[in-house]
Amino acid sequence: SWAIGYNGDYVVGVWLGNFDYQSMNAMSGAVGPGMILRNIFDELYKYHDVKNHLKISDKIYKKNVGNYDEYFIKRKNQIEVGYLKNLSSKKRITQPSNGVEILMNPRIPLSSQKIKLIAENIEKNDKITWKLNGDTLNESFLPLSFGRHSLLLKVVDDDGKIHFDEVNFICK
Repeated sequence: SWAIGYNGDYVVGVWLGNFDYQSMNAMSGAVGPGMILRNIFDELYKYHDVKNHLKISDKIYKKNVGNYDEYFIKRKNQIEVGYLKNLSSKKRITQPSNGVEILMNPRIPLSSQKIKLIAENIEKNDKITWKLNGDTLNESFLPLSFGRHSLLLKVVDDDGKIHFDEVNFICK
């Protein structure tokens, strides 16, 4: 498994594996290499202030798609493809994604570790409810806690139709 991270000064890659092709027994990039990568950057920041912040190439352009910005490569004779929202009308959770393993930082207080809940194809008048492990959430930022979790999205649209989506994830 592997993880890659970068900032304005460094690009760091971490790979963990067995040279004899034996399994790492469910090791994921977030669990092994992700922890090592984070520790490397923590050490780098102790001894070096990042002054060379990332600069976006003039061959890249930014476009707002829904609730966030995405970056695209400029090309000659480019035909822009419609955003995925146009391909599917299902109201669904996009963050966190199903099956994701979220690596928590032991150096940051638990109360400060949150992930933004994002769903797609939500209309202005839709009424949404988020439930984590059966408990209703009152905000769109999920406070992280160790363990396995189930996140349920309930959407009631203008016509009164009820839509559900559910994802399961782990915080380690």
